[in-house]
Amino acid sequence: MPNALPTGLHASRPRIFVGGSEQPTLSGGLLSMMIGEHLSGLYRCEIKFGNWGPVNNNIDFLYFDRQLLDFGTAFLGHKTARIVHQKE
Repeated sequence: MPNALPTGLHASRPRIFVGGSEQPTLSGGLLSMMIGEHLSGLYRCEIKFGNWGPVNNNIDFLYFDRQLLDFGTAFLGHKTARIVHQKE
């Protein structure tokens, strides 16, 4: 019997884009994401990724080389449909 009623649950993991390209490893390694806005105009964004995994057949840090993520790198969370951070 097909499930005619929605379950009320759906996947809510955002897709992460860096420099216009989707990065599924970042989406999979997302630990937390918080965007806060206030009426006074103050806002902030915190995104935490796991930085430990397979690198060249070893277990090591993933992003310390700054090839994918660096200070000022533009990235976008697809569920928010807004640029989360972009270098001025």
